[in-house]
Amino acid sequence: MLEREYALFNTKRDEFVRDHGNEFVVIQGESILGFFKDEIKALESMKGHRLGTFLVQRCVSIDTETAKYASRVAFA
Repeated sequence: MLEREYALFNTKRDEFVRDHGNEFVVIQGESILGFFKDEIKALESMKGHRLGTFLVQRCVSIDTETAKYASRVAFA
């Protein structure tokens, strides 16, 4: 899921970092839908689309990239 979008992001990562560093890019399929200053605006731009059909990714170099996971699991 989203392999195609992430592959496109990685192919263009250097260009995105140079031109849109620290912004968020929205990619769906083979299309770059836009760049946004914050993640909320990027997600809001995709309100009419099903989750899992688009990628929102911060434009940072590979060595500064971090993974963020959301979960409903709670530990007591």
